[in-house]
Amino acid sequence: MSFLASFPGKTAIYVDIPAPSTKIILAGDQASRTSNPPSTCSSKTAYKSQSRTRHRALITDHGSAVTGSVQANLQLIHLINEIRGTKKDPEKAARRQRVEALLNRQEFSGKNRTFHLTSLANTLLLEPGLRIDLDLYALFCLTIPLNQLLLALTSLALDNNDWTNRAKIDCNAKRELDVRAHFSKTIVEADSEQLSKAPYLVTTIQVFVLHPSFQPNNMPLVILDPAVRDRPAPAAASHWKLYFSDIENTGGLVDSEGNALSLPWQISRTDDEQLSLFALIVNSYSKLRHSF
Repeated sequence: MSFLASFPGKTAIYVDIPAPSTKIILAGDQASRTSNPPSTCSSKTAYKSQSRTRHRALITDHGSAVTGSVQANLQLIHLINEIRGTKKDPEKAARRQRVEALLNRQEFSGKNRTFHLTSLANTLLLEPGLRIDLDLYALFCLTIPLNQLLLALTSLALDNNDWTNRAKIDCNAKRELDVRAHFSKTIVEADSEQLSKAPYLVTTIQVFVLHPSFQPNNMPLVILDPAVRDRPAPAAASHWKLYFSDIENTGGLVDSEGNALSLPWQISRTDDEQLSLFALIVNSYSKLRHSF
């Protein structure tokens, strides 16, 4: 079952997520970068294309999606690559239009909402170092808890089946996400609190470590307690906690007592700006595919 269900009559679909352009080679406990990818556009062009969305994310999101830091150099990442230079290149503009049409046909932003590659629904904030670890080296990926993923898959199976039946009549039919109608007594193992929410709504994020080079030598990652991230008062030193990679057991990050990190997705985004679960899954899949 795929979050990117194939179109009726099509053999494959294309979403613009290239393989990481730089490989990691372990040398003892250190990682060596084998190449540096060429820049796709000037820093000035990149800044202009992202500044408005980044400014909005700085207002709506409570800092870095992982650490909760609100440092000034937070960077915007696109879960599905933004296609830049569309104003000067008709071919790129047409390509972007095709990709967005494909994703909107699958309701990537939810029921009856428009998805754009440059929209807030396709983005989140990270520190520069974490952005490089995610985007360039695929040392980790971001996902949702297993119980929430299973709930989404259950609903998606019904939505895709409905879509397939309608597409037999209308080849241009799009997927329709009926997020409330699919809750039933058959989903008895799902969390009761989650059952009251839409199955495609991102409410919790987890870090999945893909490579030992992420926080090597047992180096901790300092993370702000999610419970205090939305408070207006500055965080106290005691609100920051050390987390370590735990690839062998949980596959994610744990504190000194072995408790796994779970990050409630606490934001102030409007309904149209909510993080796209499908974009998050596509991004995670691209990292997993090139890591194993």
